[in-house]
Amino acid sequence: MIETAEKSPFCGKAATRGCVALAFIAFGHTATAQIGLEAYGELNIGVLITDDGEQTDEFLVDNMTIPSRFGLRYTTAKTELGSFRFTFESGIPTNGQSFAVNQLNARNFFDFNEWDRTDIRLLQVEWDTPSAGRFSFGQGWMSTFLNGASDLSGTNNIASSNMPLTNGGGRLIRAQDGTLTNIRFSDGIGRLFGSRRFRLRYDSPSFDGLTLSASVGQEVLKENDDQTYVDVGLRYANNDLFDGFDFKADIGYSHASDSADYMNGAIALLHRKTGLNFVFASGGYEDGSFYLNGKIGILRDMFGAGENYKTAFALQCFYGDDFGVSGSEIEYISLSAVQYLGPNLQIYATHALQTYSDPNDSYQDGKSSLFGVRYTF
Repeated sequence: MIETAEKSPFCGKAATRGCVALAFIAFGHTATAQIGLEAYGELNIGVLITDDGEQTDEFLVDNMTIPSRFGLRYTTAKTELGSFRFTFESGIPTNGQSFAVNQLNARNFFDFNEWDRTDIRLLQVEWDTPSAGRFSFGQGWMSTFLNGASDLSGTNNIASSNMPLTNGGGRLIRAQDGTLTNIRFSDGIGRLFGSRRFRLRYDSPSFDGLTLSASVGQEVLKENDDQTYVDVGLRYANNDLFDGFDFKADIGYSHASDSADYMNGAIALLHRKTGLNFVFASGGYEDGSFYLNGKIGILRDMFGAGENYKTAFALQCFYGDDFGVSGSEIEYISLSAVQYLGPNLQIYATHALQTYSDPNDSYQDGKSSLFGVRYTF
């Protein structure tokens, strides 16, 4: 899914078994980027509560906005040719995925599958040249990865700008007469957040904060997908563009040989002194389906404990039109909070109101809440 390998924005510029997991997380250690071999990963576990208007369910889940994973990478020293990095990364093969569990799929984080090739997230080599940019080859993110997700709010782990489907997105919609439909809430959102493919990708050097990325690839881990995927992305970041503000923006275009093309993008602004921040994002397919997303928040060191202990609050409003079922609309409003407890640990909570409609029937509104902890190492 939606996720990002980003660390806290402040680093450098559910059940007895759940308690055991949290204890393990709390006493972990940190590994920093280095030349040579490095192990890394994260756990991102939460309790998801969904309400379809008549039934409430609880699940111990992997937060799929930024899912749990482990990896190994080897980085060479820089020479006149630049440096190389070899990376293997895998997701944890759990059935308790926050975007998938629902009234008929009541699994939790500790329901594990056998590991298979679809759990591979990264298997690639990267070449950082001295001046021409970066070339990446192998299984990894296409160049539109995280397009539409520029964010300076500190809440992207639970309130991502381009994919709120992970917080109860698998919940089945219930009709007004009480019938449980086969429509998932996430069917009304669409998938516009980049993909992992076996690809060749190029990332340009930064030109005053502007970078260009392009990639071409195919799906090799899943069967019955012979399409060729091509995409291009632009990203911009400048903390001096506006006095006292941090600014980020992105835009991307993705093409598949046998599927609808789509575009998406986002802008994000943070006032450094007050911590007030804003995100606006939008995207859509060429068939006319689209989404609009807005988020306003505050990110501050409210306890005087330092940059690595900031607190973030955000109000997010999302609207999706004509995804999945023709004529469908969804509205999603969430309130989220994140407390950073150092550079590698955060606790978080979010509560969302979810509304779905289409011309075929009338439906009950739903709600979802996610409480969890994320630890990176």
